[in-house]
Amino acid sequence: MIPRRVNILLLMCLLCQSGVQCGPSVNYPFKRVCGLKGASVVLPCKYDYPWSHIYMRGEWYRERSGRVSSYNNLEYPDCSLKLNTLSDEDADVYRFRFYTSLHSDWITRRSGIRLSVTDVQLQVDPTTATEGERVTLTCSTACALTENPTFTWFKNRQRIRNQQSSRDTKLHLSPVSSEDAGSYSCAVGGHENLPSSAVALSVRYAPKGMSVSVTPRGDIAEGDSVSLTCSSDANPPVHTYTWFRRSGDKSIQVATGQKHSIANTSAAHSGHYYCEARNDIGVKRTDEIVLNIRYSPKNTSAFANPSGGLNEGTTVTLTCSSDANPPVHTYTWYMKSGAEPLVRGTGESISFNVTSDTSGLYYCEAQNELGSQNSTEVQITLAEDQERPMVLAAEVLLILILILILILILLGLLWLRIRKKRRPSGSGTRTQQDTESDITTVYATLSAVAMTAVPAQAACVGYEDVAHYANIQFSGSSEREGPVYGNIRQPKPPKQHEDVEYSTVKFPQPSAATQSEDESAIYSTVNKTSMT
Repeated sequence: MIPRRVNILLLMCLLCQSGVQCGPSVNYPFKRVCGLKGASVVLPCKYDYPWSHIYMRGEWYRERSGRVSSYNNLEYPDCSLKLNTLSDEDADVYRFRFYTSLHSDWITRRSGIRLSVTDVQLQVDPTTATEGERVTLTCSTACALTENPTFTWFKNRQRIRNQQSSRDTKLHLSPVSSEDAGSYSCAVGGHENLPSSAVALSVRYAPKGMSVSVTPRGDIAEGDSVSLTCSSDANPPVHTYTWFRRSGDKSIQVATGQKHSIANTSAAHSGHYYCEARNDIGVKRTDEIVLNIRYSPKNTSAFANPSGGLNEGTTVTLTCSSDANPPVHTYTWYMKSGAEPLVRGTGESISFNVTSDTSGLYYCEAQNELGSQNSTEVQITLAEDQERPMVLAAEVLLILILILILILILLGLLWLRIRKKRRPSGSGTRTQQDTESDITTVYATLSAVAMTAVPAQAACVGYEDVAHYANIQFSGSSEREGPVYGNIRQPKPPKQHEDVEYSTVKFPQPSAATQSEDESAIYSTVNKTSMT
C-alpha cells in the first residue's frame, strides 16, 4: 500500500506537468488601474504557494520609490492593496512580492499594476456666448475610472435638477439665455464630493430687467428737487442711458446718464418719463413712470357767455378755468363794488339775469390745497350803458367842430374889417353913407342844434333818429341880399373916440324841454355895432 503523502506528491507532479502553477506565484487581474484624485483605490492581487511551504513575509513596492507597505497573510490568497486619498504622486507601477520557508528569494511578477491618478475635467465651449447661441459642456477624466461611469452636473455648486447622474459626458445649453450664465462643474457618479474645477459661463445679452426709481418718493411740490435713476441688467454693461418725457404721441429727449436730477421742479416738469439703455448687443426702454408735480392754481381766467353789451334780463353765464395740481376744489365769484368786492356765488360756473344792479366787473378766485389765485376780470355791460360813451363822444366832437367853424368866421370878418380900414377913401364908387350903413347892418347869427351821434345799432335798442340842424345866417340891408363878401363897402373912418366891439359870442343854455327834443342846442350871435 502506497503511503498517502506519496500519493499527494505524485498528484502534484501530474498537475505541474499539465500546466497548473505548482510553485509560489503572484497574479494581477488588471494590469492598469485608474484612481480619482482625492479618492481611494484598490490594486487587486492574488498570490499562491505550495502547501509544503510556509508563508514568511510579503510587501508592495513601487517601481520608482521602493516599498509601500508590508502585508500580512490574513486573507489568503488575497494580496490586494488599498490606497487612500490619491494624489498625482501616487501614480506609479506597483508590484507585490513575498517569500516562503523554502524560497529565500522574493517571489513576484515582473509586469505589476500601473496606477494612473486623474481628476475630473470640465470644458465649456464657448465660455462666452451671446444669448440665443449653443453652448456645450463636456465632463471627462484622463482615464476610465469604471467601465460605465456616470456624471453629475452642478451650477453655482447646486445640482442641476433636470440633469441628474447620466452616462452622457456632455450637457447642451441650446439656445443659451442670460439665466444660463454662472459657474459650472461636474463630478463622477459616486464621487459627487469630488467635483471638477468650476468653469464660468458668460452670456452676452441686451439690457433687460429695466426699472426707474424716484427719489424722494411720494408727492413732489413745485420747487422741490427730484432724482430719477435708471437700472438695467445687461452684459456687457450699459454704456448709454437716455431720458425721455412723453407728451401726447411724441417723446422728447430731456437728459442723458443713469441719473436725471431736477433741482427746482415746476409744473412744466410733470409728465410720463422713461429711460432707454443701450449696450453693444442692443437697446431697451423702461416702462413709464409718472412724475406728479403739485402746484397752486395758475393761469386762472374768467369769461362770459354771451359777452358784450347785453339787454336787460338776458341770462349770462360766467365760467372760471384754472391750471392746478391737485385740481381746484373751490371757485368763488366776486363783483367789484366800492372798496370791498361782493361775493356773488361759488362753483366753476354761475348764471344770473343782467340788470343795472348785476352789471359790472367780475372775477373768480380758484383755490386748492397749496394756494389760490384770482382770475382776470370780465365786464358785464347793459346795452344802453354801452351807448352812452359813444353818444357823449359824438356830442363833444360836434361841439369842437362848431367852435372851430365859429372861430374861422370871426377871423374872416376881422380880416375884412382890417382890410377896409387900410383902403383909400377916394377909391370905389359907393358913397361913405352907403358903406357905413352896410357896416352897421352887417351881423352874423350862427345857430346850431347839436348833433347827437347815434350809432347804427341805436334802432335796435329803442332810440329814434334825431334831426341835426346847422344854420349860418347873415342879415344886412333888405335891399341888398347876398353873400357877405358881396356886401363889403368902404367903411366910414371912425371918430376920434370911437371904440369898436368886434364880436360878441353867446352860448345860451337850452331849457329842459328843448333838450329832450333836440338833445342840445348851441347858439352864437355875432353883432357888429358902432360905439358912441
